[in-house]
Amino acid sequence: MADRPFPRVLRIEPASQCNLACTHCPTGTVAVPRGLMDAAVFDAVLDEVRRHRDAIKVIVMYHGGEPLLHRRFFDQVQRIRAVHPDARIKTVTNGMALAPAVRAKVIASDLDEIEISLDGLSPAESAHVRANSETSRIVANLLALIDDSARAGRGPRVSLATVQFIRRGDDLVRTLAQGATAPRWITDLFGDAVTYKATFAMRWPHMRVAPEQFDLVQAEGEDLSACDHVENTITVRANGVVVPCCYDLTSQMPMGNVRTSRLIDIWNGEAYRALRAAIAAKRYPHPCGDCNTVRPHVYLVPKWSLTDIDAPTGAGARGDDASPLQPFSLDEATIASNSALLASK
Repeated sequence: MADRPFPRVLRIEPASQCNLACTHCPTGTVAVPRGLMDAAVFDAVLDEVRRHRDAIKVIVMYHGGEPLLHRRFFDQVQRIRAVHPDARIKTVTNGMALAPAVRAKVIASDLDEIEISLDGLSPAESAHVRANSETSRIVANLLALIDDSARAGRGPRVSLATVQFIRRGDDLVRTLAQGATAPRWITDLFGDAVTYKATFAMRWPHMRVAPEQFDLVQAEGEDLSACDHVENTITVRANGVVVPCCYDLTSQMPMGNVRTSRLIDIWNGEAYRALRAAIAAKRYPHPCGDCNTVRPHVYLVPKWSLTDIDAPTGAGARGDDASPLQPFSLDEATIASNSALLASK
């Protein structure tokens, strides 16, 4: 079998640690060793960027942790830009660490895009889902970043990712067809100053789903024999371990380690070849067997109510107050059936 060219997307994880414990994310629900990328690993990755800069189009400085926890994050971005001036460099942050000094570094940096997350139908629900976060602080940080960038006349594009939920009472087929959208409490705050990226909360592969927090519902769909992630993206975790995609946040499927092997050799190595062949044959290894990319999607349905999370009513202009949540009433038989099915797998 002929070797594949180097992938167009390289993901680099500055930090696998996170300052939050989000209930809809493996990083917040699965206990595994976490840390910061050391100089030796980063230097090895930087050599790979230099070696394959003609193939690499996008570099994502993020995987499962909070990148801004790494004290040398902006130095890493600068060094990558120096060896690959044409790459599109992006990062993702939960926004808690965007203090004034950090915002100034973001604006002065070589980042092309920074993505920040706020979830749910209200500030209170966002704080509830994103455990250890402070919605008002994130909102203030993001508004200040937008204002500071405008005054400076420069800065990266700002995207706002928002995870929304399938609700009890929703017609699942119709809701999925309509797609997730950013809720009004977010769009009223940020208008057209950001680009919105809305998705529905799904069960990640190798994720602990707290039964007191969520039910599960599975959408209809077919198993697929192809996955773009193993064709066009390679990911280096903070400890140097290479994993096949952005959904493996707990290193369940190590492909190799940049400390001991070149990325192109890992990319064309036995582990990657076996994984691609298994997906093509629909014989999914763990954790692909629970992945929404190749299997029918499994969504998280919240069990909480407005009272449960003690959300005040009314939408504050700066996001400090919460707007009422919509009623939850997804068909109980559908939830019970799907939850039983998924628990048996």
